[in-house]
Amino acid sequence: MTLPPSSVPATNPASSPTISVIVPVYKVEKYLRACVDSILAQTFEDFEVILVDDGSPDKSGEICDEYRSRDARVRVIHKANGGVSAARNDGVDAARGEWIMFVDSDDMIAPYALETLFSHVEADVDLVEGARYISYDRDFEFKQNENPNIIVGTGLVFAKMCGTIWCIGPICKIIRKCLFKESRALILPKWIVYGEDQLANLQLAKKICKAVYVDQYIYLYFKNSASATGKFIYKTNYFLDVLDFLNGLLKVSDFYIDRVIWRNYARTALSNMFFNCSDFNPKDSRFLKFCEKLREENKKEILPSWMRLVLHILRLPSFLHKPCRSVLNFMSFLKNKLRKINNKLKYI
Repeated sequence: MTLPPSSVPATNPASSPTISVIVPVYKVEKYLRACVDSILAQTFEDFEVILVDDGSPDKSGEICDEYRSRDARVRVIHKANGGVSAARNDGVDAARGEWIMFVDSDDMIAPYALETLFSHVEADVDLVEGARYISYDRDFEFKQNENPNIIVGTGLVFAKMCGTIWCIGPICKIIRKCLFKESRALILPKWIVYGEDQLANLQLAKKICKAVYVDQYIYLYFKNSASATGKFIYKTNYFLDVLDFLNGLLKVSDFYIDRVIWRNYARTALSNMFFNCSDFNPKDSRFLKFCEKLREENKKEILPSWMRLVLHILRLPSFLHKPCRSVLNFMSFLKNKLRKINNKLKYI
């Protein structure tokens, strides 16, 4: 989808726009213009765009400056490379809006995105999210639905359902700026290069009073094999290190939601280790210790059926109340469930 470039003259913008749209920029000269053009084409007018050039070695920084020179709504931060979390955090620090929206620099948003999200803001709402369309190409036409389904939940519901209804990262939503300072959601070590957006999302959940989900496509998520996520090499120890970091971060508090956050991230890490890590060893002592902790955390909850079957077949600590009915049924179920997740299980 191609949107026309902005023709707004470079006049002084409002000192306090309602929404600050933050775009971390790194090695995206091929996609950056389409991303920024889609933001500047919004039907909602009271916003600013903050482009954070994270030490990009290509011409991305020059493109940022070009947009700043021609549109007063655009502000640019040039910084040494520090990773996407640090770039987002610098953008939040510089933001003048009460609400924050993150857009990845190789993605695009619908012209009605900000208007749709902000129309659901109320006094006790801290986060409003729309739906994202995931695509391997950029040929997608946004079509506005006049009567989208609305789902309202607390921070606890948001934490438990990240990755199902709610998007797993900080994109595709507007968030009250004050929540970032309260949760320190973007203060993460630089070595966390994969899953950092989910960590931020889950930390934000602790501070959310009410979250609103709007079942309306407002975000085009571009699957780019050249991105950092696309190039990530899956290793078991990485996921275990992140789990240790998150546990240390949350154990200072006894709030129930902290443990929900840890459990949900642990479940995601478990599936990533099993399906994606070539060095995965189900008998590794550190992994077994993690499984035991997850079992303790989850005494009264049941994992999704496919994950319980995985745990059962690996003879790991599980939450099964009943054994699977037959190996044949198990194999058939697992084949269908995992075909879309990972093609590496060719022995099935």
